[in-house]
Parts: sequence; structure tokens; C-alpha cells
Amino acid sequence: MDDILKEIISRVGEENITNSCSGKNCQVDMDNVPRERVVVDVDLAFEAHGETGKHCDRILCYISPTQNSLVVALIELKSGTFSASDVGDQLRNSAKFVHNLLPKDSEIICVPILFHGSGNHKSQFRKLRREKINFGGKPNLISKNRCNAKQNLASVLQEAKLLS
Repeated sequence: MDDILKEIISRVGEENITNSCSGKNCQVDMDNVPRERVVVDVDLAFEAHGETGKHCDRILCYISPTQNSLVVALIELKSGTFSASDVGDQLRNSAKFVHNLLPKDSEIICVPILFHGSGNHKSQFRKLRREKINFGGKPNLISKNRCNAKQNLASVLQEAKLLS
């Protein structure tokens, strides 16, 4: 495993690492995502580090085969309806949390992602397009895809040119 990923595990705590980006009613397909990766269960990590407040569900870290940079995907799972402002708050708080745990000398690309179910109002998708997640001084728009869709994670990462 890459030294940067080992360092992330050490800083986050091995007990806060999981194998999957999926949640209770929202499956995230890990096919075609690099096998050498770290997935943080943010519920566990926030509690372990004494953090409070809204946060995303998972944080995926891997080395991009196309960019040779550390990719940090902030993943929020919403199987039902969602509020764009709540999703933005959850991803922003998680970005601050993980930014403090990452090696400072690494080139990092942040990808905030919402996996959602059906029944969401179009106005929430419009609002979501205006939400920005700052990471390392750079604003990032929130990518989205459907829960339970085949290769939903890989398609978001390929669109961002972070997979080969």
C-alpha cells in the first residue's frame, strides 16, 4: 500500500476504516475503483476524534492513476429526498475534518459526491449546482449519481478524469 494511504489510516485510526462506500439503502458500486484505497466511515471517525456536527457518510482516498495525486472523495448517501443546503453543510464539515488529517505535502484533488435516490424535487438539484465545497482554498462543485446504479462511483471519478 502507498505510504500516503498508510499515513491516512494511521491518522484516522484503523478502527474507523471500512471496506465499502455503501450505506443502508444506498449502494455504491466499487467496481473499477483502484483496489489500493482507504475508505473512512465518517460516523466513527468524527466520534473518535471528538468532532460534532453534520458530516458526510464516507471518505474515499486513493492515488489517481491519471493524475498521480491523492484523490479524496467526500461521499454523502441520500436514499430518499435531500436538502441541497444540508448536503453542502455535511460535505463542507467533512472537508475541513479530513483536510486537517491529510499529509500537507501531498497534491490533493477533492471530489465531493452525492449519491441520491428518487423523489427529489428539481429545485434541490438546482440549488445543489450552486453549492461549493472549499478544499485547500479551491472551490469544488458537488458531483452526483444515483444510489444502486451500476458503476455509479467509477462514472463520477471517470468524468472528473481521475480514473484510467
